[in-house]
Amino acid sequence: MSLGFINFTTSDTSSLGILVVDSSQRYGFIWINRVSQKEYIRWQKYSISYPRIVNFTNGGNFSINPSHQYKIIATIDGGYCFVMAGPSGNNNSSFTDAQWVASAVFIRPSYYTTQPSLTYQYMLQAISMNIETCDNTYYEPGLASTLNISDTNFIVDTIYQLWSGGYLLVVRWQPNNTFTGYIYDPQGNYFSIWNGPSLFGNLVIPHGVFTNNTVWMFSDVTSTTPDTSSWELMTTIATKFVTLDHVPDNLNINITFPNTTEHHYEDKELPAINMTFYNQIALSARNISIYQDSGRDLVLSTFASPNSQYYVVMDNNFVKDFMSNEPLSGANWSFSTGPKSDEYLGNSEYALTRLNMNESSYFNSLSPKNKSEYLDQLKNELAHSSISMG
Repeated sequence: MSLGFINFTTSDTSSLGILVVDSSQRYGFIWINRVSQKEYIRWQKYSISYPRIVNFTNGGNFSINPSHQYKIIATIDGGYCFVMAGPSGNNNSSFTDAQWVASAVFIRPSYYTTQPSLTYQYMLQAISMNIETCDNTYYEPGLASTLNISDTNFIVDTIYQLWSGGYLLVVRWQPNNTFTGYIYDPQGNYFSIWNGPSLFGNLVIPHGVFTNNTVWMFSDVTSTTPDTSSWELMTTIATKFVTLDHVPDNLNINITFPNTTEHHYEDKELPAINMTFYNQIALSARNISIYQDSGRDLVLSTFASPNSQYYVVMDNNFVKDFMSNEPLSGANWSFSTGPKSDEYLGNSEYALTRLNMNESSYFNSLSPKNKSEYLDQLKNELAHSSISMG
């Protein structure tokens, strides 16, 4: 299998290019190179089919200011967003009043490439503008990118988007090489300094933020033993601007049924998946799947077996925000079933059936009589079908 060949010059920023996987990794990836004296971004889209066969599906290119840097976001709907930033330059009449600008280009899932859209402009003089982070937002629909406009007193090491809203700015102060963190609210306003101490460090300092807003950082300190080094680990909890109860890894969902604890189905209760979102949502393009732990592997299933472990996988872009039409991120959770009562241990099984969007529209267009006949036919077909449980 070959990914093909991309021609580039010695002045290109990266001869090997950049690979970015789709928001759902099973669908494929995009391969990006900067070509023609840094004036164009060339992209090639590849899909992955069973069994692990990589196929070229589409490609194209668009122009970029040679002095601009860029970063890529794999959007939840299956497309990509290119964020570009740098000096405005005299050759761009749209940005003549600004010293520094940032813009975005979208590659839609249909492979349509949009024209550049101005997302930010800085009117004052500065040393540089760097793109620190680009990602889908955790706490509301949409995308977020953070820009670092350089100052002479400190160096911005990293800007983190916090899981519970807001941002953490980690800076290295000159000339004593101390690291300090500053917290900003979701609107980008300064909120407070972090609750941890300022740390001294000569080397590149590893640090990061967990999804529970725990900030961690290693600091290299002076050792009293020759030819050895010492390290200190600091942790602190960053401010949580969004404190709603939610499903793990998804701030948009409040409650799920079944939940993540063991659930026993009682009497005539019908197993079903139910998710309560904080905001109004609408169905979108992707799917939700149920897997059963067979003891050897996971198999696609329905809620048909008692005393079993199940996993629910909701894809990115399964639903979208009703007001903004922006796709929402997916979620994964697991639960186990208890024994059914003796009354329901016979040959009958229970399952939830959901029509797709086209079939739902067709069903809603039917008269009450035709709807009844449709349901009778559907129940008859299901009664004579078999479900493989692996």
